Amino acid sequence: MKLTAANKYSGLLFVRAAVGIVVTGFLCGAVAAFSFTVAYILGALSIIAYLFIIFFYISRFTKSIQLHIDDELFRLRKGVIFVRVCSLPLSCVRFFDIRHSLLSGLFGVCSVVFYTASGRVRACGLDIDEALSLTAVVEAAIYEEIKD
Repeated sequence: MKLTAANKYSGLLFVRAAVGIVVTGFLCGAVAAFSFTVAYILGALSIIAYLFIIFFYISRFTKSIQLHIDDELFRLRKGVIFVRVCSLPLSCVRFFDIRHSLLSGLFGVCSVVFYTASGRVRACGLDIDEALSLTAVVEAAIYEEIKD
C-alpha cells in the first residue's frame, strides 16, 4: 500500500501561512509605534518568508510525504530541506490515533499518529478515507500480532 499527502493539504498549509502573515502584519503595526525602521525590516523579512513558503516550501513539502506499508513494515518519508525517513515495524505499534482540527476537518484532511513503546510517528496530510484504510491495515497487523 502506497499513500501520499492529499492535494487539499497544501490548501490547508496556505491558509495557515496566510494567518501567519496577518499576525506578523499586526506585530509590525505594533512595533511601528516605537520604531518605523524596525517595523520596515520586520515587514520586509516577513514578506520574503511568506513568498518563500508559498512558492517553494508548501508545494514541495506536500509532494514529499510518502507512506509505504508492506506486510510487516511501515515507512514514512517527508521533508524538503531536512528529509526524515522513518521505518516502523507494525508489530511495534501499540495504538494509533486519527487527529484533525476544525480547520483541517473543513479541508477533509487528517493526521494519523502511531504510538510505540519508544515514541510516536505522525503521518500528516492524509484524506480521511485514506487514513481509515491505513488504520484498518495497521489494526489488522496488530490483531494478528496479538493473536499469535
